[in-house]
Amino acid sequence: MVVMKKLGWIISIIILLVLLFLWAPWITEDYAESRLLEKWDSRHDSSMGITDQPGRNCDTCGIIENKRGIFGRILTLRTANSFPAMGYNEIKYRVIFFGKVTLP
Repeated sequence: MVVMKKLGWIISIIILLVLLFLWAPWITEDYAESRLLEKWDSRHDSSMGITDQPGRNCDTCGIIENKRGIFGRILTLRTANSFPAMGYNEIKYRVIFFGKVTLP
């Protein structure tokens, strides 16, 4: 009987931890946006000698959507193409757990 009570507590704690990680309350909107833009800027730095790369320097560019998802937040980033006639790119990114930025 004592073993069953301990097992019940262990299962309850495991379920609570899984739910906590699914919700990921420590990843706020502001934190997710700053992590994504930091990662984007580090990968698309003009000091690397690439001048015709996608950028965030247009009127409607930047993060256009930020919503809660499983294990973190899902953000949509709009960037300008190298050639204005080509329009914009909208890429969805996921910021999960402790700030890791991934494609969904």
